[in-house]
Formats: sequence, structure tokens, C-alpha cells
Amino acid sequence: MYLRGTMFKKLDDMFTGERKSLIVSYGFLAFFGAFGVHRFYLNKPCTGVVYALTGGILGFGIFYDFFMMPFHVIGANRHNQ
Repeated sequence: MYLRGTMFKKLDDMFTGERKSLIVSYGFLAFFGAFGVHRFYLNKPCTGVVYALTGGILGFGIFYDFFMMPFHVIGANRHNQ
């Protein structure tokens, strides 16, 4: 039971921690972009749901996020300060 709680604590820390990582964001975009995981990671749950329901807005949103990711990360880190 303790191991399970620790695992969820680490996942919770990764998604709600103070600083967001550009490398982690690109990793989520590359592997789970169509599901919007990178949007949830950057504290944008509304667009995360939209991406999940539309397949990353039919792929165009993923292409857009590839170039805009540094700005999304900067914005998320500013918001967390």
C-alpha cells in the first residue's frame, strides 16, 4: 500500500510541481500529444480535454505546439510563481 501511495505522490508532484520542464513537455507531446497529456502537464486542462477528444485537433494542434512549446512552458512557470 505504501508503494502505491508513493507512486501516486510522485505522479502528483510531476504534474503539480513548481517548475515545468521543456524536455518533459516535448516528451509528452511526442508520445501522447494526441491525448493532450502535455496540456494537462502545463496546467491547461481545458485544452487538454479538447486535444483528447479531437486527436490533438486532428494533428494541427500538435504541429502548432511543437513550435510553441517553449512559450507554453515559460507561461506555465510564470503562472506557478
